[in-house]
Amino acid sequence: MDHILITKIQDRLNTEYFPGLWKTTINGETNWKIGKYSDNMLEDIGDDHQEIFFDRACYYCVPIPGETDWVKEKLINDTSSASIDMAVQELQHTRRGVKRMRDDHDHETVQPFNNIEENLKKVKIDDPSAANSTTKSKVIDFNFPIPETEGQPIIVKVYDCDDMKFNEVIEFYGVLEQYSPEPIYTEGNLMWMSEEEMLVHHPPSSVISRLHAITHINLGEGNPIGIHEVSMEDVNLLECRMNIIQDLTSLTHDALLSEYLLCAMVSKVYSRVNAFTLGYFPVNIQVPHEFDKGSFGKVIEMALSRYLPKSVFIDVTLEKFNNEDFKLVPVQNHDSNRLQSGRLQLSNGTCVIIDETYLSSGTLNEHGLRNISALKYLCNFQKVTFDYGFHQIDFNTDYIMIIISASKSVILRENPACYNIKLENDADNDFLPISPELHKNIRKYIMYIRNMSPSELDGELAELVQDDFVNMRKANSDMQIGDLNMFLTLSRLLSISEGCQNTTKEHWERAKQLEGIRIERLSI
Repeated sequence: MDHILITKIQDRLNTEYFPGLWKTTINGETNWKIGKYSDNMLEDIGDDHQEIFFDRACYYCVPIPGETDWVKEKLINDTSSASIDMAVQELQHTRRGVKRMRDDHDHETVQPFNNIEENLKKVKIDDPSAANSTTKSKVIDFNFPIPETEGQPIIVKVYDCDDMKFNEVIEFYGVLEQYSPEPIYTEGNLMWMSEEEMLVHHPPSSVISRLHAITHINLGEGNPIGIHEVSMEDVNLLECRMNIIQDLTSLTHDALLSEYLLCAMVSKVYSRVNAFTLGYFPVNIQVPHEFDKGSFGKVIEMALSRYLPKSVFIDVTLEKFNNEDFKLVPVQNHDSNRLQSGRLQLSNGTCVIIDETYLSSGTLNEHGLRNISALKYLCNFQKVTFDYGFHQIDFNTDYIMIIISASKSVILRENPACYNIKLENDADNDFLPISPELHKNIRKYIMYIRNMSPSELDGELAELVQDDFVNMRKANSDMQIGDLNMFLTLSRLLSISEGCQNTTKEHWERAKQLEGIRIERLSI
């Protein structure tokens, strides 16, 4: 059964060794059979047989964390897409070959992917036909980064390719098997596996299906509005920009904040030089104390999830930080030989909204210190540390970071390159509601802008920037090179948000104006 699957790489499982070719002799008749793209092999092998072994990489894949409602609706409504058509055309010849290979091995238990029954996040196995005695009455943890995520994981088996990385969003095209027998050939020997490890690496296929990948496409950030769908010929970029600013302002009542939120939404990390993460645009919104705790965070989540494909809201408290069940970074579980997921193990392009307004004074335990350190490390350097026990590995990220706090953020306190904005009601809520068609155009606009190359400064503007920075340092001796980077990042994002490849003098002057207002607010 051929299927398209869009998913996120969560973990790498043990390499499997399988008989890719085997010769059987039954009743004097000799046949060669192919074991690729199937777990059902070595059936009726007879007394005289010969195998040639190959290996395949196994990946544990999960639904994309944080997908917003409009994305889910789009994926449900799209019965076909250009990317699927392209994959079908590209693999037309391969599919015929695979179907011929599968003709000898088809069985009634292989069912369409969309007929798999809904499973809970944890499934108790109490059916002897679904698992052997070693897994009976055990609990399978789906290991989702965001425990509230809906959907079902899947194990993808990849042939002739091993270039996929953690957290990447991949579109697989392959053969789905909902039933597969207990594996015979794996790395090492199954006799050495504990019950827990066996359950993780070889769960019953009635609970977690297998997909044998024929080919795959790396989707980057995994936006359902593929780049091939984005045609801005009939869309006015400046009009889209104006509409989204008006919509954000109608929700936040702060025109300045809306400008910075838009810049954050279209920002991407484009280079890392020493301690600088170029293109990174973290925003810290400081709400007045009279606001109800958590109320403005929900407003921001609602506003941004209208247009962004992935959004994750994390409200942090002292009790959560100290709770052992509240894990932010992935940690290797050596008993089950799996990477236990953390809430920060997300795909690039995800908007992470952190609400600190519930934080209170108190003492952090060891687990709480690890959690807050992980958030600080992410917010300061756009990196998440994977903890393997004996060593740690840093993985670069590219998240949209929005932090909401009652005063200056605890998490971003040590980051001088954060855009701290004190919330003020400086705008009237008199804008007209945005139509669904306009929402669609704005989503296309954001996708288009995010895929633009970083804007450049021409020689004349670079000279002007240098002169202005010298004058700024004369007026304020505390001005540092990091402040110049903040001005430049803002001016570049202002130019990109208008669809301009080159940053102009007007964008630089506008950036100085906005920064002047922002800094003035902080001094009050």
